[in-house]
Amino acid sequence: MAQGKLKVKSKGGALPASKKKHEKKSQNLKKGKHFIAPKKQHHIEANKFKKNVQKLVNANLEKEIKEKAKNFDPKAFHSIDKEAGSSK
Repeated sequence: MAQGKLKVKSKGGALPASKKKHEKKSQNLKKGKHFIAPKKQHHIEANKFKKNVQKLVNANLEKEIKEKAKNFDPKAFHSIDKEAGSSK
């Protein structure tokens, strides 16, 4: 048999306080007292251009590889996406 007193279950208490939403601070990066300047616009544009070129090159390579695979094997060739180089 159980020894000792039974534990008393607590009844529903007060609801927890709702969380406050954090206010968004300005997007300036800081390192101690010093502000870190944002990247220069021409650097940002150059990186966008490089990424776009990389996407195009990869899409063209994928298309060429699919064509070679279709021509190499006379069996039906099925790929995952319908068009080569399609981006979402």
